Amino acid sequence: MATTDVLDLNDLPAGMLTAKVLATDVDGTLASGDTTVSDRSVHAIRQVKDAGLTPIIITGRMLAAARSPLDRADVDGMVVACGGAVVCDTASSELLSTISLSATEVRTARDLARDNGLAVVIFGIDELVTELSTNFADFLSTTNDGMPVTTRSFDDLPDHFALKVMLGGEKDQLDEARDAIVGALPRMTRSLDCAFEMSPEGADKSHGLQLTLQRLGIDPADCIGIGDGDNDVAWLQTIGWPLAVSNARGSLHQVARFQIGHHDEDAVACFIEALVAARGWR
Repeated sequence: MATTDVLDLNDLPAGMLTAKVLATDVDGTLASGDTTVSDRSVHAIRQVKDAGLTPIIITGRMLAAARSPLDRADVDGMVVACGGAVVCDTASSELLSTISLSATEVRTARDLARDNGLAVVIFGIDELVTELSTNFADFLSTTNDGMPVTTRSFDDLPDHFALKVMLGGEKDQLDEARDAIVGALPRMTRSLDCAFEMSPEGADKSHGLQLTLQRLGIDPADCIGIGDGDNDVAWLQTIGWPLAVSNARGSLHQVARFQIGHHDEDAVACFIEALVAARGWR
């Protein structure tokens, strides 16, 4: 694993100070270990906007939960939700993109869960669905601001309902099942120690970020991005200033230019505060 240099918050690179966008993942990054986004982090998002940067939330969470940090900060920005399947400009609430999984992919995910003793949850635009109530489904409800989980057959889902699928279990279970999961569904990525997730073809976080930057007319070189999971690797590779929290998975440390602190210690807020101060704002 490559060793990422720790970023000195008192001596930020000059090129970083001219960035126009700050994009951040939520779970494992902006949010703490209990999945909440602190008031300090919300205030930092407000500072991003005040300092002249556009905030982008880029996450696997559902749309309502994804835009929550911006809404709490009372600022407009861009949101990439459901791992890239939904892209929204919060200023107008316009959906720039919604892309769904195929019925075949949903069935394959269900079969993988059954064969490997895992939980499976489908994300809709405003509904979580599982076929069997599990602790993992409850966890996803918590991370999505208490969104209820509906229990029903995936066979009954309407066409174009499924925007993302997640497989959950214990870390050792997922480690053991990795080859089977990725072999059957190659787009599956490890987003958390307890979860694999997959968005529709052509609708990953990179796709979502590309749409938002095109909407804003901003070069990816002028983007700062922060993440922690395997599903953050691809989009961070496309921007000028990719950062990893210290708790990030090893794959992310290999592509990040710098490492900041731990998500449980409000690392993103600490970085934003230093960035804003260095740009001459308080």
